[in-house]
Amino acid sequence: MMNKNCEECGLKDCVEVPWQIPIISQYPLLLVGQAPGSTETITRVPFTGSAGKMAWRVLKEAGLNKERLHITNTCCCCPPEDRQPTLREVQLCNARLKEEIHFCQPQFIIALGEIPMIALTGKTGIKSHRGAWHPLLAHYDYNCMVKCVLHPSFLLRQRQWIDITIADLRDVQQACEIGYIRSNIEVRDTPQWIMDPSPSELADLLEEMSSHVTAVDIETPSELDMRTAHVIGISFASNGSSAICLDLMDGPRDPKWEVMKRYLEDHHAQKVTQNGQFDIGVLETNGVNVKGLVWATLYAEHTINSDLPGNLDALRSRYTKIAPYKPTKAEMKEFAKWEKTRRLVYNGWDAITTIEVMYAQIEQMDNNQAKVLREIEIPLIWVFNAMERKGVLLDQQWMALAYEQLGPVAEEIEQEWFAPIGVNPRSPVQLKKYFGVDCTGEDELIKLMKRGHSESQRMQKLLDYRELHKAASVYILGMYKRMVDGRIHTHFKIEGTGTGRPASENPNLNNVPKWLRAMFVSDEGKVWIEGDYTQQELHTIACVANDSQLLTDLANGVNVHHQMAVTVLNREWETLTDMERLAVKAITFGTAYGRTARSIAMEFGITVRQAEEWQNACVNKYPGLLEYRETQLARFRQIGRCYTAFGRVRVLQSFTQGLNTPIQGSAADITNTSLIELHKRGIDLRLTVYDSIIAQANRGEEEDVKREMQEVMERPIAELGGHKFPAKYGVGVNWKDME
Repeated sequence: MMNKNCEECGLKDCVEVPWQIPIISQYPLLLVGQAPGSTETITRVPFTGSAGKMAWRVLKEAGLNKERLHITNTCCCCPPEDRQPTLREVQLCNARLKEEIHFCQPQFIIALGEIPMIALTGKTGIKSHRGAWHPLLAHYDYNCMVKCVLHPSFLLRQRQWIDITIADLRDVQQACEIGYIRSNIEVRDTPQWIMDPSPSELADLLEEMSSHVTAVDIETPSELDMRTAHVIGISFASNGSSAICLDLMDGPRDPKWEVMKRYLEDHHAQKVTQNGQFDIGVLETNGVNVKGLVWATLYAEHTINSDLPGNLDALRSRYTKIAPYKPTKAEMKEFAKWEKTRRLVYNGWDAITTIEVMYAQIEQMDNNQAKVLREIEIPLIWVFNAMERKGVLLDQQWMALAYEQLGPVAEEIEQEWFAPIGVNPRSPVQLKKYFGVDCTGEDELIKLMKRGHSESQRMQKLLDYRELHKAASVYILGMYKRMVDGRIHTHFKIEGTGTGRPASENPNLNNVPKWLRAMFVSDEGKVWIEGDYTQQELHTIACVANDSQLLTDLANGVNVHHQMAVTVLNREWETLTDMERLAVKAITFGTAYGRTARSIAMEFGITVRQAEEWQNACVNKYPGLLEYRETQLARFRQIGRCYTAFGRVRVLQSFTQGLNTPIQGSAADITNTSLIELHKRGIDLRLTVYDSIIAQANRGEEEDVKREMQEVMERPIAELGGHKFPAKYGVGVNWKDME
């Protein structure tokens, strides 16, 4: 349907896909997508490609028949290479969309994705506004409400959002059925804001709240470091109808401060926060030691669905009918300069949202998930805050010498390996052309080297070169710039991974090369003790898969990888190359994790038949691994989620996740619970990476600390049949040299 704007549009020569007009309409409803894709240019019907199949699924689950609905797009032509249409292209096609709306006369419109939401409502940020109703923009000259829903193509990539999208569409179906938007779908009335009561009034209000679970939310300037931020506002809410909002720009000098402090330090008063790690940390920095924390919505969401975002705005959109209220990041940077009433109202909304999210999350959780939150995630707040606050000393002299030496070594590699062939090792374009590849990322180069690429040596030198530059710029120089009083204060994120294993940032300790660990040193007169679980993942596989032979071998001290080397290669471990050792490990872990013989063959340059023979040898030795795979596959197909030994639940995106998570999640919580117990015993914890825990002790006391660490780390794990997980221990003055 050509219109006068088509000549100005860059898509004028592209294939146009008309909108869908059903013979019989199920409801007076219009679905608006962003633009046709390549499949639609063939079928000439909107939403018939892979995204269309997903749309069919979620609409059907919500009681909507895709074939009996009006469906169109903000842009009626297919952009090149299936890219998103630009806002200019959408604007030029807007007159056509307006005509279709007036022709269809819908009672409600569904905006599928960010682009349609912008075009129809003027709102941005689909994850913030999804599930909400907004009026159609005035320039359409039509009175209608628009429901914002995630795009089906996004659901193909992020399947954990499917159930949420079905619930959003079901709201639309119910509104169509009864002819109006139900009151429980509408945005709530404005709560009562109790702003800056006097100290005596505040004491009475908090005393009344102490008999209820109460959400606590603090506000700081734009400072996001819990060790230096100061509190400029705090709010309390025990229900969705009112909140106490305090302005604390004067900090502890404010007479309300001591009243607030008494309440927060009362362990009888039950409290809930959003990001407990930050809020608790900031309050501790400001002299308030919070007690009685029973819930943290960020970490609760991590146990409900660890692959969904847990920020408060995302939780608001999923669990409440509160309208979006979060300002832009640029506005938040100026928070301390906001007018007082605006600050207090914003703070109050955070508290009310937090308490409403908590009650909704409680309904989503089973007892095991609640136990994970109560006994693992919340206690880790104090463990990691203590580690972050203390920090780790860096050897600045070692860093300076290392930084000075890295440059010449990198220069030598460049001159010897790349200058003669006229290639700049920092130029991806030149590297792709020289190697004849489309990608020069680390994973791709390693894969090519494993397959015996003719330039494998030069590829390895390129990786070495990059490692040197990364070591110099990211680790040495980067950490030097982040140091405070000679220390680096790594932030450990409780919700960092989907499996439950914490992540670290600023810096990410998991990626620090082993030789660079020498810069992390103990304090003067102290030593470090490292407890490192031995083959923790393999022990966990044996327990989760309940493979009696594997459990017996591990109990008898058999090195499983060494034994598999003899079984599949008929050679001793010591005679294998590094690549062969990786292949043997891939056979053991790959058999449990569902890797195909073909993928192993492609990675290590062997035949598929040989890989099959190796896997068969592993299965014959440890049949429980195959049984575990089959059981998990059946569960994945039936319920689409998996469980760890400690009670974590994960909504699965792939079968591989269904195999990995029960093992890796259980292993993570073995380490997490060890950290919690060691912290309770007063052990001075400093670092944790993967399966290792590092503590600091006075010289002469290292053996006592080592014994205590061994007692905790190698305790029987009730959740895994009382199995004991062995660990090895080292002592040293830096992270690298542990004897």
